[in-house]
Amino acid sequence: MTDLPEFIQGRESYIDSASKKEVKDLAEKFANEFNNIGFSATVEHSGSKAGASSYIRVYDPQTGKYLAKPIRISDHSKGVKESEAVIEVLNPLKDFKKIVDFLQKMRKTGESLVLKQDRYAQQLIADGFKPKQAYKKARLEMFDQQENPIMATKRKFSPAQIAAQKLFAERARAGTLGKGKRKANPGLYENINAKRARIAAGSGERMRKPGQAGRPTAKAFEQSAMTAKRNPITETLIYGLAPGETRDYMEQLMYAGGQKLTQAQIDKVFKAASDAGYHSFRVAGFDPTMKPDFAAAVRRKRNPDKSKPRAYVKRASQITGAPPSKRLQTRRKMALKAPAGYFPNPKAAMMTGYQVICMHPKKHVVGIFKTMAEAKLVARAMADAKGVAYGVKTVKVHKAHFAA
Repeated sequence: MTDLPEFIQGRESYIDSASKKEVKDLAEKFANEFNNIGFSATVEHSGSKAGASSYIRVYDPQTGKYLAKPIRISDHSKGVKESEAVIEVLNPLKDFKKIVDFLQKMRKTGESLVLKQDRYAQQLIADGFKPKQAYKKARLEMFDQQENPIMATKRKFSPAQIAAQKLFAERARAGTLGKGKRKANPGLYENINAKRARIAAGSGERMRKPGQAGRPTAKAFEQSAMTAKRNPITETLIYGLAPGETRDYMEQLMYAGGQKLTQAQIDKVFKAASDAGYHSFRVAGFDPTMKPDFAAAVRRKRNPDKSKPRAYVKRASQITGAPPSKRLQTRRKMALKAPAGYFPNPKAAMMTGYQVICMHPKKHVVGIFKTMAEAKLVARAMADAKGVAYGVKTVKVHKAHFAA
């Protein structure tokens, strides 16, 4: 760009000690200039104890592309790590030229894939497709049209990955995506049963004997047994409440015959127990081959019905109104005698402090202050005296740090 806007001319110095109004005005002028050259820019104003900040987001309506990072205008740094997520404007004259050149290069790369898909979907809708179907068809059919935007990821796909992407796009166009999935390999016992079925049908095969070549090893049988699906209910247990009983925890075991009952047999047990006056039956399963899990048996289950009030257990002193124990009285006296600067709960004594950090020759903390104004004053004084960059960072510190 040869012609610079008036508000940029003469602004060669870095933004320093600017007021909130100056930061906002500069951001609005930046956004207006981007709009004048054919881009769409929006401004968001924010601020913190460190000072005012404004963020500009730029969109190109011709290509449908956004500037990946927002442009930040402020009189203070965002920090080394956080600055990676924004485009910092420190020198308005130089940075404005760089941003405009970057936007012009982004425009030359052509339309974005999203804009092409949207245009194609609109054509499909005009041809009679429903909007949801049209956009899905546009995404699938234009999947393999990779775009090459500026500052895009530098990842390079291998030939196998590129071939897989093309195959995905071809199947999506043909409508065969997700069809013809490969079946899982059959298990050991499934192969054995299949061979026995072939022998019974007269195939002439023979089952291999132990030690014969080709027979599965003992380890293979062990692994197959470990991965086999188990039926956890091998014995049926039936519980119920005695006549006149309403408390659930007083249920009695009515059947434990060591067998897995069918539904007809369970109904017979229910009928006989009902004739005897029992009620509120419950059927459970038992696997005698598994070790008992007592922790799971006594583990408390949450009440899914949140409308019911929860029961709270009171201490003995709360119920009887008795005075606190001697041990509790001793602890309270010790807390009252605690010296100045001592806090029983450290989290309750935390407060916000402001670190002054020197950036050269190695990043280190100079001091911690109570207020941002005091920390800024010290940082600027040391920067003027030593000619080195200083920064201010917000931290959590203990009140005892400022006790002295």
